[in-house]
Amino acid sequence: LASFRYNLNGVWKTYISPFNLGNGLHTIQFQASDNAGNIKTTPSQIFRVDTNAPNIVPTVTGTRGSSGWYVSNAQISAVSSDAESGLDLLKFALDGNVWQVYTAPISISDGLHTIQLQSTDIAGNSNVSSISVNVDTIAPQVLSAVTGTSGSNGWYVSDVTLEAANSDPTSGVASEKYRLEGGAWQDGTSITVSRDGTHSVDFLVIDKAGNQTTISRTFKIDQA
Repeated sequence: LASFRYNLNGVWKTYISPFNLGNGLHTIQFQASDNAGNIKTTPSQIFRVDTNAPNIVPTVTGTRGSSGWYVSNAQISAVSSDAESGLDLLKFALDGNVWQVYTAPISISDGLHTIQLQSTDIAGNSNVSSISVNVDTIAPQVLSAVTGTSGSNGWYVSDVTLEAANSDPTSGVASEKYRLEGGAWQDGTSITVSRDGTHSVDFLVIDKAGNQTTISRTFKIDQA
């Protein structure tokens, strides 16, 4: 043997030892010559190498509230690409349910949700991405009760206590406030009024997503 060479992507080199092929499309030939001048060259062979999984870029659109919540229905869009062999399939699973082929943005309604995205390239490499999206479009519920000694014609003849009962099943209640006669807001859900006259009390409840509900009660006191 006089020489042993290989041609990698159009460049001839002396073959010394096995070599690695990086990602991409490669053309290879081998050529050997003996001391008598005989030469043998192999036909070109094509090798395709893709060791990288596809990338996935998810995007969430919707109206943002507080503490990472969305206060409108949200949509999950996903873009996947693969620089070497190309994208074969993009799938998604919502809240651990059956995998489905991704063809359009995914609509998300109220609740705490987990969306998994799986992208596979033509070479068979796969990548899984997971995101969480929390949606609360519903304002808190507020119920109020008025207690006191009732007189005639809608008047109370004693001190009057107003109490609010609040609930929010999705994100939960963040703050509860009240105010008397349109004054400054105070933390709490209960107020007692002793002064004679016509009064108004407002209750304000805000959930963790930022949704809020305000209710107002009016009442009259005459203890004289």
